Amino acid sequence: MIPKWSRFEAAFQSQSRGDSPEETSIAAEFVSPSGTTNLVPGFRDGRNIWRIRFQPDQPGRWEYRTICSNPNNRRLHHQRGQFLCTAIEPGSRFAKHGPVKRVRNQAYFQHQDGTPFFWIADLASNGVRMSSDKDWRYYCEARIRQGFNAVQWRLSAKPDAQNETPLMNGTPNLRFFQRADRRIEAMDQAGLLSVIELTDTDHAEGEPTALKEITRHAVARWSANNVAWLLSPNTVDAEKTVRFLNDLSECFSDSDRFLVLLAFPERARKINLADFPWIDGISTTASSLENLRALIATNIPVIAATRQLENSIVNGVRIDDSTIRNEVWPRLLRLRAAGYTYGAAGVRDWDASLENSADLPLWQKSIFLPGAKQQAFVSHLYAELPYWKLKPLAPASSRSESTSFNVAAQTDDRKLTLIYTPRGPFVEFPLRAFPDLPELTWFNPRTGQSRSGVAAIGPRTAKFPTPDSQDWLLIVRDRKPK
Repeated sequence: MIPKWSRFEAAFQSQSRGDSPEETSIAAEFVSPSGTTNLVPGFRDGRNIWRIRFQPDQPGRWEYRTICSNPNNRRLHHQRGQFLCTAIEPGSRFAKHGPVKRVRNQAYFQHQDGTPFFWIADLASNGVRMSSDKDWRYYCEARIRQGFNAVQWRLSAKPDAQNETPLMNGTPNLRFFQRADRRIEAMDQAGLLSVIELTDTDHAEGEPTALKEITRHAVARWSANNVAWLLSPNTVDAEKTVRFLNDLSECFSDSDRFLVLLAFPERARKINLADFPWIDGISTTASSLENLRALIATNIPVIAATRQLENSIVNGVRIDDSTIRNEVWPRLLRLRAAGYTYGAAGVRDWDASLENSADLPLWQKSIFLPGAKQQAFVSHLYAELPYWKLKPLAPASSRSESTSFNVAAQTDDRKLTLIYTPRGPFVEFPLRAFPDLPELTWFNPRTGQSRSGVAAIGPRTAKFPTPDSQDWLLIVRDRKPK
């Protein structure tokens, strides 16, 4: 029996040893209790072992049959089976609510049961490759407590901690992928979406075949887990981006089964996303929607990708938590973001260096930087807000005595307004933008605490004094009875 939204796995032993994935392939057709079908690719996982993994989404009896490219291989071809999918069981957010999907024609994500998913990812590019099982579990447990719900890591052609690479002699290196399995499982159990970055950065120019082979195996191996795929062309050239996407498109042809995002640099040239309907969102370093007008023709979720790493040094200045907040909050409101990615120096590259023999490795110390701890405050706040209804307001809509960098977003019905100011002493806003009976709350992004606000009403504007001179988020709600 397999609980709904968990992973079913079937293993098959080929009658011939050493089948090559280049010459042999296997898939399975799953038939749901309601009669719908799903065609799922399999993968080789040993000298003559092949596996099929699948995530059922309906309670009841499922049936499946295998299809092998070599119909004479009777142990792989036309193998039939069935299993009973039971009701959901207690567990992580994925066990309770199902996999994460894009809401069609809307600019946000949600679980399959309709629960909104506000994306708060940590950047751990080298974590899966370079961590130990024990260290990765420690990391996942820490991040889930801090309010993160996703981890972005890179499926790199570079060697892992055991000096193994994803490909060996042009075929998937199973030792590499089997170790990565345990990291994926740890994220699943913790409730962290595994965001797998696929890039050709680590491959030689003109070698798309290597990346495609890695991607094909990874998709078959991990799509029954709770994963998203981040395609990173690592170029601002539109022609190269289109070629990169075309090379990988066959791996994601069944768009309903996958969550696929495109990494889109701020200065990247225009591409037509309508040509790639299987892309569910973009991750960008752009600072506002104005920079993306040429890209976005319809509603599509936007993730604000990190531009700076906490505790890194830029031009001789150390990036602290206030710098991170002053970057993240304005971009959340300007981009109408469905989430964002945070990054910390030490964690991104999984830096295991020690200052002395009694010290903790740098990646472990960096987990507890102030900015990382503050992600829990964002998580708790956005869980209570219909953030997907917010739209950015023109910069001229608000101002303060000390800065012109206040940023605001508001719902169409004006029942919710968010105004972020990087420093006081006040925020000024046109009266016409407010409901008749506003409820004012100052949210402290440094502590997660809230306090009531007051306003000084003028002929055309209202002034809201900040509680102190640091950064604050003003939340304006409509108190009018329904």
